[in-house]
Amino acid sequence: MIKRTLYFGNPAYLKTKDEQLVFESTKSGETKTISVTNIDLLIINQQQMPLTKILLLPVLLSNVIVLN
Repeated sequence: MIKRTLYFGNPAYLKTKDEQLVFESTKSGETKTISVTNIDLLIINQQQMPLTKILLLPVLLSNVIVLN
């Protein structure tokens, strides 16, 4: 299975819910979800995006590489 690389360059909120990564845009207000098991690389190029242990734990347990 081909896994995805996700890049975040705009301010947004990230959270996890039921093994899903939930992205909520602060500009447009749209919400998108993706299964954590389908992510290979997570690139966060935004200083206004908070990272918490609750967010990172399921991501890191699924062997996702996180670059900040």
